Amino acid sequence: GPVRTARILLTPQIGPQKRDNFADKRPLLGMCKSIGSSGTSLPYCCVDLYSLRTGEMVKSIQFKTPIYDLHCNKRILLVVLQEKIAAFDSCTFTKKFFVTSCFPCPGPNMNPVALGSRWLAYAENKLIRCYQSRGGACGDNIQSYTATVISAAKTLKTGLTMVGKVVTQLTGTMPPGATDEDAVSHTNARRSPLVPGIVTIIDTEMVAEGQVLLSEDSDSDGIVAHFPAHEKPICSM
Repeated sequence: GPVRTARILLTPQIGPQKRDNFADKRPLLGMCKSIGSSGTSLPYCCVDLYSLRTGEMVKSIQFKTPIYDLHCNKRILLVVLQEKIAAFDSCTFTKKFFVTSCFPCPGPNMNPVALGSRWLAYAENKLIRCYQSRGGACGDNIQSYTATVISAAKTLKTGLTMVGKVVTQLTGTMPPGATDEDAVSHTNARRSPLVPGIVTIIDTEMVAEGQVLLSEDSDSDGIVAHFPAHEKPICSM
């Protein structure tokens, strides 16, 4: 059937503690076709790995959603899906980590990524302030690093003012005519919507196994950079 994407895989980087399980089959070709080797998966939901030495299929990796691209270096095979990325060890093809927070790009490239010898860049679906690095674009809806610091200082000042008002109310020294116009209300606070143009760069050797998730409430290892790169969705890297 029709082939959506195909890539010749690089010979993996091995060492004393790392053995290539497919050394006698290489070079390998990764291919995503409309009909996978099993014949039971949905169209373009399977990556089949073929040996260019023997002509046989040596591995098949199944997914529940369509695959849009394949990337690789000497460490990982990267499978790109819509809004998701899955990375597999290049020696064993077991899953190393996955990302589920990619921005839903309208196309033509549904999920743009850039993979180097070790770092991976992809479009994140929102800006997480505690991970924001210096630089990047500053659009109407995205604050710069300096503006973020100034905003935090203003918020702190407002908070201290509110504490002062509470103390004066409790001690009965609130001056007549005082209002609460400066109070900040959090009752209508909502989750921030998806933000286009955000780029995250991770070190594929430093991130933990499993899901890579940037959150205000948790620490994530291997984050190299996280910044606004454009006001509109990123279509290519």
